[in-house]
Amino acid sequence: MTYANIDNFDAKKYENNLDKNIEIDKWIISRLHTVIKSVTENMNNYDLTRCVRLIQSFIIDDVSNWYVRRSRRRYWSLTLTEDKKQAYLTLYYVLTETAKLMSPIAPFISEDIYTNLTGEESVHLADFPVYNDNLIYPELEEEMKTVINLVSLGRAARNTCQIK
Repeated sequence: MTYANIDNFDAKKYENNLDKNIEIDKWIISRLHTVIKSVTENMNNYDLTRCVRLIQSFIIDDVSNWYVRRSRRRYWSLTLTEDKKQAYLTLYYVLTETAKLMSPIAPFISEDIYTNLTGEESVHLADFPVYNDNLIYPELEEEMKTVINLVSLGRAARNTCQIK
């Protein structure tokens, strides 16, 4: 939000064309819809603990530790380029859908996140997210999982050798 506020970016002024996304955007949206699918299935089975763990892992590992870190340079661009707009729109989409997803489990924090992002009255008045199989790319998710594992192994090797 810091960078979006500096740019006076309002996501509602732009159309988020999911077909024009670059690979990392497609990956995070695919992960989001995979998580929505899994959370929906687990909620239907009354397994709320699994739902919480799925959402927590998605936000911490996928969104924060991977997507946002890999997209930093896109947010740092001095002008509001198409790539920067798409990065903002993708993150906005992911965060608002995740707020809706977690609203039955964490009503207060999801309300705060959603209303701060959208300016709408309440997350609890929004429809629960529905996954879209057309936005799930299992091969891309698997490829990115491999890259993430390789980076983790590289970090571990650097730490072992005490290389910054």
